[in-house]
Amino acid sequence: MNLHKNTDTFVKIIQASADHLSIPAVYVEKDYWVTYILRNLSRSIYKERPIFKGGTSLSKAHKLIHRFSEDIDFAFHLPGFSGNQIKNYIRDAEAKITHGLVYLPDHPGESKHGLFRKTWFRYPRHVNGEFAQASPELLLEINAFTTPEPYSLKPVYSLIAESLNVMGRSDLVKIFGLVAFEVNVLNIERTAAEKIMGLIRASREENAEKHLKAKIRHIYDLCLIKRDETYSALFADNNLLSMLMKVMAADRQQFTCAGNWLDRPIYEATIFSDAASLWQKIKTEFHVGFAPLVYDNDLPGDDEVMSMLEAVQAQIFHSAIAPAH
Repeated sequence: MNLHKNTDTFVKIIQASADHLSIPAVYVEKDYWVTYILRNLSRSIYKERPIFKGGTSLSKAHKLIHRFSEDIDFAFHLPGFSGNQIKNYIRDAEAKITHGLVYLPDHPGESKHGLFRKTWFRYPRHVNGEFAQASPELLLEINAFTTPEPYSLKPVYSLIAESLNVMGRSDLVKIFGLVAFEVNVLNIERTAAEKIMGLIRASREENAEKHLKAKIRHIYDLCLIKRDETYSALFADNNLLSMLMKVMAADRQQFTCAGNWLDRPIYEATIFSDAASLWQKIKTEFHVGFAPLVYDNDLPGDDEVMSMLEAVQAQIFHSAIAPAH
């Protein structure tokens, strides 16, 4: 990827892509740098170990959602590595894949604890604009706590490449090194289960409403997964239960305080057990605060949200998943 090396052309193509896709130019520019990091990974010696996951993977790899995210989330698969080996490996991989960006060592959100790294980076900005709930910086999250399975190789490309191809300028895609590449990506079933557990955890915090508002993107993501005919069956019968059990076990392994949200049956989590009442308290954040991040303006309505929450509650209630130690 070398488009950014010609600033004038870069800015013109960013704006043309933004106009074509009806997306704010600041997001198109940021997406370029998200893609840049992923491409660095795909061309590095570390490419086999990290599994791309989370909301950004739903957008860039699975093409299921249409919102912007500020983070790139990886789970590293490092069986047989010692604690020090893991720490060194993920540190070195981070340095390699973020080459060309500026590390922000004093960012208040930074966290480094051996098997987990949460670091922030600045990319060269040439476009001005508002970021809504997103950030003009890139957040890289890496953990090596769990076994990130199942996963598969998926193609990834930038919004600029997408728009240039649609506009018949595939020649520019090749000239500027914007062709698609592949990375390992966590599958949809595991991603959905992790987002459900994220909502359960938030609903059991001391200030549940505040924490659920901070995780409101999970509700959007789960609605869009359920909406897709390929994955809607996950929300019927008991099709998510086995994966939920795996994620619960992984949470216990990763978080020493996991008992705070797992020692009670998960079907008692208020985001699902008292969905109608709780949604009334947090839906303004969804429709007002979060909505600007959805770039196709196709935000799920309240009925669709309730349908998703009720479908999850039906699975976890009828299964009566009890605490597992």
